[in-house]
Amino acid sequence: MTRAEALRALAPLALTALAMGAAVALAPAAPLTSLVLQDLCAIGLAVGLALCALHASSGVKLSGAAAWLSFGAATAGVAFVWLAQPDRWAIPLQFLSLVALARTAGGAIGERVQHPGHVMPATIVAAAADWASVLSPEGVTKAVAQSERALATFALAAPVPGTAAITYVLGIGDLVVISLLLAVARSFNISRARVTASVAVALALAFIASAALAQPIPALVPIALVASAGVPAFRTLAPKDRKVAGFAVALAVGVVVLVALRS
Repeated sequence: MTRAEALRALAPLALTALAMGAAVALAPAAPLTSLVLQDLCAIGLAVGLALCALHASSGVKLSGAAAWLSFGAATAGVAFVWLAQPDRWAIPLQFLSLVALARTAGGAIGERVQHPGHVMPATIVAAAADWASVLSPEGVTKAVAQSERALATFALAAPVPGTAAITYVLGIGDLVVISLLLAVARSFNISRARVTASVAVALALAFIASAALAQPIPALVPIALVASAGVPAFRTLAPKDRKVAGFAVALAVGVVVLVALRS
């Protein structure tokens, strides 16, 4: 890819990280005292910046040296956050590292999808695996959620306005799937704006359900359902793929049911 294309792909990630840095600096002075508004603003900030970064970056295929450089730098950033466990001033670095890693990994996978209809069964299987991981005592997702160090490394951090506190929003798995959906959309000339809007609605539903039930809701579940419902191409399977897709989805759902009964 050309330097101009690499710049178009990577600049949005850097710019949104700078915006996150500004938010970190200004958050303590924000005139907010309502706990609900504080939480909503923090969640909206992290989700909004992440979606803007991935949406803008997905307009160009990231490949070659630029992709490897992005992946290597992002991995190094995540490793630094894991080892050093820095304070809130490292939030922009953590944000940049996670969205760059998601952009590179999700984009590489999405660009290899052979048909947009494969998105629906693939995301449902991924959502089922994530849900099973939350329900299972040995699940990776549950372990991350219960570990402050893992949460501070692999989930997007955001400053809470009006305080010096930090909250954690989306995990790296959610970001990778969002990047994958956008890469598929670009490859098959599907409206990326429609995909991004569908993901935004899905995340809003996830946070509302989590607040109502007072427990974490795996974001991949609404992402899989709303993205498939909102983008017709994602749910249009070729006849030859329907049996395999149906079997995979049924198996994934069955695993979730078994894990739920066991737990």
